[in-house]
Amino acid sequence: MEHIRLDELGSRLRAATPDTNYHDTEPDHWTERGRAMAVANSDVTDRPRRSVQTFDDMIEHAVQLAKALDAEDYDAAAKHLAQGCTYEFRGRVIEGADAIIASYRAAGEAGRDRFDAIHYESSVLPVGTDGARIDYTDIVTIAGDTHAHRCAQEVSLDKDGLVSRIRHIDLEGERETLQQFEARHAEPSSGPNRR
Repeated sequence: MEHIRLDELGSRLRAATPDTNYHDTEPDHWTERGRAMAVANSDVTDRPRRSVQTFDDMIEHAVQLAKALDAEDYDAAAKHLAQGCTYEFRGRVIEGADAIIASYRAAGEAGRDRFDAIHYESSVLPVGTDGARIDYTDIVTIAGDTHAHRCAQEVSLDKDGLVSRIRHIDLEGERETLQQFEARHAEPSSGPNRR
């Protein structure tokens, strides 16, 4: 087994990787990579600076969209949709951020008419390199009886991290159990939002 002193190891590494700046190089010494990074990060070039986003930064728009929808804050939700966003929902496609927000708002209003109370929860998981899955739980109440309805949406993110495509997913059996729950309470309720 060959024993190498730490300072000797550093010398060998520097010799093997000449494209790396080390602490013992002169301050004005630039490698090719260093020059490229300096140009890319320079404010003096006439090309626009491109911000580099991590995947966590990008998925943040999906997280914030889910939080805004949970709070029924549709103005905040709109900020996380690309203008050309599409929403695939049960066989139809809704195009454009404004139309998508209008559909979310209409669904919220319809829910308030159908149930005495609704509480929304969600969780977001990354999918691939440019997407996320949002799992939604709507906890609905009629006449003191509650039911948790679950569905999901897969979202694609554009280069700026904005949501550019939404695909609704009805989870197996969830629509049917919600319909059964509502059927059990078909009699008019004295709840505050029942008509």
